[in-house]
Amino acid sequence: MKALIPSALIATAALLAGCMGVDGQYSDPKIATQNGFPELALQLGRVRSDCVLQATDWEPVFIENKITTASRVSKTLTGMQQNRQIIFFEDKRVIAVTAEYCVK
Repeated sequence: MKALIPSALIATAALLAGCMGVDGQYSDPKIATQNGFPELALQLGRVRSDCVLQATDWEPVFIENKITTASRVSKTLTGMQQNRQIIFFEDKRVIAVTAEYCVK
């Protein structure tokens, strides 16, 4: 006889499997506010020599770091701006990495 697995259990397992390897720091508003994300700023600062990144430049870096939900993206961008690691031009979806983190 075939065992039936409740769909809620399957959904929970899929959710947990999808979250494995996700770095919780990008979800923590306290970390974002206190320190921003200097390692991510340095990573972004290596993408282009002029350190001005279009969405097509910075989104792959966010995806690589598993910053993929609207909440995580928002917290990360806000924390980095508050700590003067980037300037985010929301209307154009452009990030300018500040000089300290711009690797030329």
